[in-house]
Formats: sequence, structure tokens, C-alpha cells
Amino acid sequence: MVFARRRLLPRAVAAFGGGAALASFAASGALASRTAECKTEGTPWSKVKEDLAALYEDEDALNPSVDAADGAKGGGGYVAPMMVRLAWHSAGSFSAKDGSGGTEGGTIRFEPEINHGGNAGLCHALKLLEPIKSKYPAASWADLIVCAGAVAIESMGGPVIGFRPGRSDAPKPNVAPASDKRFTPDDRLPDGALGAAHLRDVFYRMGFDDREIVALSGAHAVGRCHTDRSGFWGPWKYGENAFSNEYYTFLLEKTWTPKTTHGAPSAHCPVAGSWKGPMQYEADGGALMMLPTDVALIKDAAFKKHVEAYAADEELFFRDFAAAFLKLLENGCDLSKEAFV
Repeated sequence: MVFARRRLLPRAVAAFGGGAALASFAASGALASRTAECKTEGTPWSKVKEDLAALYEDEDALNPSVDAADGAKGGGGYVAPMMVRLAWHSAGSFSAKDGSGGTEGGTIRFEPEINHGGNAGLCHALKLLEPIKSKYPAASWADLIVCAGAVAIESMGGPVIGFRPGRSDAPKPNVAPASDKRFTPDDRLPDGALGAAHLRDVFYRMGFDDREIVALSGAHAVGRCHTDRSGFWGPWKYGENAFSNEYYTFLLEKTWTPKTTHGAPSAHCPVAGSWKGPMQYEADGGALMMLPTDVALIKDAAFKKHVEAYAADEELFFRDFAAAFLKLLENGCDLSKEAFV
């Protein structure tokens, strides 16, 4: 739900309905100076958080998908996990090598980043945030995206994620990374179809160690995969709007086998009974799924010890996840003088 997963369909997802909407975003962040761009002072963040929490419980707030009827429902089980993915993917472009990428700039709003393979479907999350951004114009998009992810975790029963505003908005789309390091190329996000070596390549680039990799993977406790986004299908656990350590217990306790059949038609399964999508694992008769990157956590001994620790101690998982997720969301941001709100 949170990792970038290989999308096998053409990259035709347009951000906010095309150029006119993108132009409005560009206009909203046109000022060049950091102070003018950010304009976060005076934003009542407690009210913003209340509005975000209300959005996550709104059954009319939809997360549309072609998978099946349940993929279009609203409320916390469908919208909140998408906001976690939005914040995660906004942050996951960071590179500690040169300080590029990350949440600074809110560049995930713009083409080409919103159309990167790993970001399929996130235009829906941005669209849902538009009314809140309009209500609180002093808040930067970059901060709002991060706050939305933090509130989503807590709204689903997870740990409180620290949030401090102060990020600026990039003034316009389509700036080459060489001109503005907030804009980054494709393929920086984890690819769910790969294994342990790939996870280390991606997360070490962002400054994380093995323990933090396993902790951040626990975001798969919520949400599900959609065939029209990642190409994969299904939830990692039952109760996809409940943040818990069951992701780890399920990894260890259930028998995960490669998926070969599918019980309902989908983009990669036009005929019930066949599965033509990317390789993934399943358990409980296909009711649950794991990505190759998930299963890699129990095949790799250095990762597995942390899986076992989190499966045995949810409080430890919550504590480590909160710290690692905050680090992810703040990588590349100069927030040392900002207060938590």
C-alpha cells in the first residue's frame, strides 16, 4: 500500500485532470523565497488535523479503483491508508547523498512526479486535500501532505507521529533536478517486486538502517494493493484500517505461496480463476497478500530478527515506527527551528 509497486499499465494517470489544474497549483506556489513560499505562520494546525480526521471518516470521500466495488468506498478504511501512501511517496524520493528529493517542495503534486509508476492513483488523494488547502491557504502543500499522513496513522489507531510545519512549496512543475533538487527522477521508490538487496539500496540511500527498514515496512498494516495502480491485488491483513503489528505476526505465522489464481475479475484477471498480474504471495485462500519485498523480510536473517521483535511487542513497533516515519517525513527539510504542533 505504501511502497512503490511496479505498475504494469500505461502511465496515463493525469494529475488533477490535466494542465489547467496543474497551472492552478503552480500559481498557488509562485513566490520564490522560502518565507513567501511556505507561508505557514498563522495556520491553525489543530483545526487542520480535525478536518483531516473528519475526511477519513467521511463515507462520501472516495478512493476510486477499478478492482472491485470495495475499492471505491469511502471512510477510514480506504482514504486514510491512501494518505499514508501519499506522504510516504512524497518523502521516499529523498537521497542523503546530495540532499535531493523528500517532502520539501511538495513536488509530488506536479507532473512528471505524480505520474511516476509508483505514484499511480495518488492524484485521488491530492484531489481530496484540495478543499482543506483552500480553507487554510497559509499552509504549504508540502506541509499539508505530511500532516495528512501523520493524522492518518493516528486515526487508524497507530502511534502519534510528530509533525512540525515549515516546508516550502516548489513554485512550478517540470523543473529539472539539476535546477531545483526538490524535483527528482523516477524509480527512487521501493519496487515491491524485488528483494532484500533492493530494499537496502533504496533505504540506505535515504539514511535508514535494517531496523528502520523493517519498521517502515509495517505501514503495510493498513490499506491494500490495487491492480490499476501497482498491478498487485489485495490487503496485507484483515481490518485494513487498523494500524497494528499483525503485519509481522502474519508474515511469520501464515504460509505464503505464489499467487496463481484469482477469484474475481480485475485488470490483470479478466477471467475469474486466472492471475496474470505480477508475482505476489497469498495466504488464507487468496484473502491476504504479501509482496516479494514483504517476504524478503523473513527470508533475510538480518531483517527477520526485527520482524520477530515487532511481532512479539507492538509497543516496540509503534515506538520505532513513529521515530522512523518522522525521520522519513523530515529528511531533507530544515525544520530545526520549528516547533511541533
